[in-house]
Amino acid sequence: MTFGEKLQKLRAREGLSQDGLAELLNVSRQAVSKWERDETMPEAEKIIRISDYFRVTTDYLLKDAPEKPQNPPRRREFGEWFQDRGWLLGWLPALWGLWGMTRMWMLLAFQDSWWMRGWMALTYVMRYGNVALTGVLAVLLGRRLAGRLRWYHAGVLPVLWAVLEAARVAILALMRENVPLNVSVVSEGIWNQYQGWLLLVLLAAAAGLAVLLLGKRRDVQKAI
Repeated sequence: MTFGEKLQKLRAREGLSQDGLAELLNVSRQAVSKWERDETMPEAEKIIRISDYFRVTTDYLLKDAPEKPQNPPRRREFGEWFQDRGWLLGWLPALWGLWGMTRMWMLLAFQDSWWMRGWMALTYVMRYGNVALTGVLAVLLGRRLAGRLRWYHAGVLPVLWAVLEAARVAILALMRENVPLNVSVVSEGIWNQYQGWLLLVLLAAAAGLAVLLLGKRRDVQKAI
C-alpha cells in the first residue's frame, strides 16, 4: 500500500475532508490531493504532523507495505465534528425563533392601522424573527463551508444577530419619526427606550468578533 493510499484511508477513517486536512497542515487542498495520488510527497515535518494526528508511526506511512496502524481509530473530538456538521447547530436558534414568532404573530390581528401592524411586527415578531434568520443564515453559510469550519466560526452567530438587531432598531427609529396623525404612541424616544438593548447588541457583536479573530489567531499559532 502506497503512502497516498494510506493517507486517503486514514483520512476517510476519521471522516476528514481534503480541505479539513489541508487546513490542519497549513497547505492547499491540491497538495493533499497530489499526496493521495502519489504524485508528490509531503515534507518531513508534514509527515510527522500527519503521523501525530492519525496516531500512526512514520514507518507505517513511509514503508510500502500492507502494515496496519498500531492504534485503533480514535474518538472524534467536538472540534472535528464541528468541521463537517457544525452548521446543524444553526437549526437551534432557527427553530426557537420560529416558535417565538408564532406566539407573537397574533398581536398583529388586533391592530387597526398598517403603521401599527408594522410597528408591532418589528417590536415583537421580528425580535424572534432575527433569531430565526440568524440560525438560517448560519445553516446556509455553514453548509457552504462544510469541511473547513472551525470552532471559532461560531462567533459569526452573535455578529449576524447583532447586525440584524441594529437594523431592526434603526427602522423603528425611522418609523417613530414618521408617526401618522391618527396613531398615538408612547412619548419616550426610541433611543432612550432601546439604549439597554443596543448595549447588549454591541456586547454580542464584540464577543462574536473576539471569538472569530482571537480563535483564528490561536489556531494559526497552534499549527506553527
